[in-house]
Amino acid sequence: MFKIRYQGRPLFITILGKRPYILSLANETLIEIGRYLDPCPQDLRNYMSTCHGLSGAGEYVRYNTVVVSGREGCLLLAMLVSGTHTARRYCERIQRLWFRGWHDTDMFLNSELLSETLPLLTNLRTLWIEASPRDHPAFAAFGPHDWTSQSSPLVLPNLKYLRLSGEFSMHKIASHRALTELDLNSIMDGDEFAAFLDSVQDTLLGRHVETLAIRLCQELDLDFAVPLLAQAFPVLSRLSFEQSSLDFIKFARALACDALALPRIQYILLNERLGRPISAAAGLLAQKIPDVEEIEPLLRRIHETRFRFESVGVGKVIWSIGLDGRYRKTTVNRRRSFWRDKFGQQFSSKLYPSPQRTFFIFQEE
Repeated sequence: MFKIRYQGRPLFITILGKRPYILSLANETLIEIGRYLDPCPQDLRNYMSTCHGLSGAGEYVRYNTVVVSGREGCLLLAMLVSGTHTARRYCERIQRLWFRGWHDTDMFLNSELLSETLPLLTNLRTLWIEASPRDHPAFAAFGPHDWTSQSSPLVLPNLKYLRLSGEFSMHKIASHRALTELDLNSIMDGDEFAAFLDSVQDTLLGRHVETLAIRLCQELDLDFAVPLLAQAFPVLSRLSFEQSSLDFIKFARALACDALALPRIQYILLNERLGRPISAAAGLLAQKIPDVEEIEPLLRRIHETRFRFESVGVGKVIWSIGLDGRYRKTTVNRRRSFWRDKFGQQFSSKLYPSPQRTFFIFQEE
């Protein structure tokens, strides 16, 4: 009999002869058991060391999410590109990767190894890159050196969720991919916004993105930006939009005046950072939150041609439609809990282990 502890309680696995009864369960069930044990690495290691069958099921939990950062990240990537049978098997397991290259002395080596590793991750679904590739030759795998191409030669057939934190030029990684969610953290000026829309128009990216998060400079006119954005992303259902001193009334009017724009929109989050304790000098805290009487008619007008439209939020303030068809204003203290399952769910830091733990797991094999 094999015993491990989960949440302070013993969990027994009975073994008869050489074959444990637990192996009679479906692989999906065995993987789910591994997910319950994942918060405690020691319990998961005990579970996987029981037999070969449980080791294979535990791999889907233990190796599906990795963080690449610093020296541990270099060693981890070096293991994955080593070409051994074990490395190839683990590359097939990885579905979520977070690359952290900011202010890192090993950034160049990490980036070069990352460009060699990504083509091996055939089942990668979520990619989060924090780096600045300007004049960085190691990012050649993401596109040509001059960054004039409208697409990236990197093949990632199963990539669905992409967050890019760094130079705007990295947006070409997303070009011509059938993504479900795209999050661009860099603030785009007018020329960059036009270049981004030009690379999206009538492409796989524009036709498939359902969740989009973008940041625009204050000089961009919303009457100009909103219709173009709606035209480039016709199936968009969730939009997170940030702009310093954003005029919420102007944004709502731009959307209400165009009945064909964003026909499938369901949730809109404006200036999400407004709810954070930041300096008023950033311009985000200075904007006026409209009253219900001022905004409710515009929201109902938007809903007339968009029956899926449910909620719109500005920081901690949320307007949601009720059973009577009217929008009501509420203020939530934990706004992130309201938006967590609507934006950036695949990028929650709780899903990612520490870089040291990730390296330790691979090293012990």
